[in-house]
Amino acid sequence: MRYRLIFAIRFDERKWKREAYRKNREEIYRDLITRFPSEGAKIEDWRIEFPNGTPRLADALKDVCEAEGYEPDIGTFVHYSAKEIREAGFVRLMASSGPIDRDADHRCLNSYRVLICDTCGRRDQSLVPNPYYVDKKIMRRYEDLYYASNGVMILSVRAFESLREKIEPWVDFGQVVIKSEGKVVKGEVDYVWIRPKFEVGPFIDARVIKRCRKCKQPTEVRRWRLDDVFLQNMEVVESFKGRQELIVRAGTWCGEVKPERSCSLLEEIFVSGALHEYIRKLKLKGFCKADHVIHSLEEPQIAALYARFMNEKNSGYKRTTKKLRLVRTICFWSELVENIGDFLQAKLYLPLRRTWRKNFPSKLDKVRGTHILLPFADEDTEASCPVSIKEILEYLDYEAPGGKFAGGVTTIDFELKFLRMAVVKNTKYWIWSFLDENDTECYVTVLLGPDGKPCIGYSETLGLTPEQSIMAAYWRRT
Repeated sequence: MRYRLIFAIRFDERKWKREAYRKNREEIYRDLITRFPSEGAKIEDWRIEFPNGTPRLADALKDVCEAEGYEPDIGTFVHYSAKEIREAGFVRLMASSGPIDRDADHRCLNSYRVLICDTCGRRDQSLVPNPYYVDKKIMRRYEDLYYASNGVMILSVRAFESLREKIEPWVDFGQVVIKSEGKVVKGEVDYVWIRPKFEVGPFIDARVIKRCRKCKQPTEVRRWRLDDVFLQNMEVVESFKGRQELIVRAGTWCGEVKPERSCSLLEEIFVSGALHEYIRKLKLKGFCKADHVIHSLEEPQIAALYARFMNEKNSGYKRTTKKLRLVRTICFWSELVENIGDFLQAKLYLPLRRTWRKNFPSKLDKVRGTHILLPFADEDTEASCPVSIKEILEYLDYEAPGGKFAGGVTTIDFELKFLRMAVVKNTKYWIWSFLDENDTECYVTVLLGPDGKPCIGYSETLGLTPEQSIMAAYWRRT
């Protein structure tokens, strides 16, 4: 495991003018390279890259900036060798498509019958419905692996038989039935559902947002990006619980439990590095190679990083006051942010990609797998939007299912939840989420282009994050 550390000095308009900032920055960077010699360290445009970063180096850079009165921005990226992936205790089992156990309106096709709590609607997810229904339209094409909800993975019979000897003792499995427009499709390729019996975890960045007032169990759980330069791009669980199985579930589910909705939560599956390598060699369609190792606080190096983070957090060290977002990792960035001050203010550390537009996925399932983090502007508030909430609701009354003039059978009052504001090149975006009459999660977006004319747009989320939806909307316009 190797940390690539990226260091930059934040632009402060109270201290420097833009030209003086660039000139002084170069001198400061050359001085830091001399002070902290590191093999392969180099200055690139607005940043210094240290190929072999360490916590000690990060702390030393912070101390220098604090003494000199500079505002530092430090980030790291974790790189794993192929050997480390093969020898890992656990890595994530990833598929390129899914979840396929929902219909086109994102309603779960399967009903978990054993009700645990009638107040929050919590059901026993270990009793997987058999047969398990999936949607043919969501599948679209033949693959050997698909995502599903609640810790379930869909495998073709060919893939299952290839893996059966290795995973059968540690998974429940059963029959899969394919539906199309509510009807069972016959003569299709046979599939099998699997769900690991055991779990590890939970993730250290998991947060319980709500609990049931009756059973006291979580009803909403989210993962929040840790404000630590070393841990924020790593996958860390509290404990492996002594598990030696080749396949397990993550001890953290993400989503929200509601009585009126079918149980459909995100719960990831981990496999051992050896099994991951075996699956890779099978060349199964839809399989995505893991690039990160799942760590545990039981590892001395990770425990030391976490203790350092907690000590720094509790010591009153000046940290960002921005609200934590639900984006966990950064895998893509681009030249879209032209203002370097905004770039550093957003605490983004990924090198600019000149071919980002070319590499942006054109297929929806690929967009879902692309992790994007966009910069936050100072006016990241609902009040800064040039269009009023009243005007947005009037737009939805005509466009969204459940609107007063949308032509549907029933009408509802839309409840908007403001998510964020983002700047993409010379265009500003404000985005809200809401539920339509079918309880489908949707986004409504207001964009303000360089011409100064606002525009409102609405779409279903389709499993995209707000950032993915904004970038997809941007590229549709350009």
